[in-house]
Amino acid sequence: MPAHAMAYEDPGTPEEQSRRQFLANATLAIGGVIGIVIAVPCAVSLIPESLISTEKSKGGVWTPLPESDMAALQKSTDAPVKMNIAFKFQDGYLPPADDNQSVWAIKLSPAQAAAFQKNRADLFANPGGKVDYPAVNMSFVIFSSICPHLGCKYEWNTGEK
Repeated sequence: MPAHAMAYEDPGTPEEQSRRQFLANATLAIGGVIGIVIAVPCAVSLIPESLISTEKSKGGVWTPLPESDMAALQKSTDAPVKMNIAFKFQDGYLPPADDNQSVWAIKLSPAQAAAFQKNRADLFANPGGKVDYPAVNMSFVIFSSICPHLGCKYEWNTGEK
């Protein structure tokens, strides 16, 4: 008869799990659950809307311009007009929300519009698909109120022009 028990040498006997091994397995399981909960919204927020929405994959969704802003632009002759644009956006974490942005618009004289078409013929001729949409001459130019270099917003001061 052997000096020690033979039951521990039986390959069918499960190995005893230590406390350390149990905590390591529990940490991996809980970390996996937390990782999935965080990874799904992160992945959704990284997918471009143009892949999800068929409207946006066809060239974007146009936002309406308030008629009061358009009327103010038509009346303006020498100063830029601030126009407010409202649109909705959705993030992977947040519900759909409204966002209001503003742009500045300047009405052009016929001579200025002709000079603009001459200087920026690439916008109107659309060679090689540089612009995804047709340019329409409405005799005014719209530009962003956000500085492209620093990202800060600026305002038009009518007194200083």
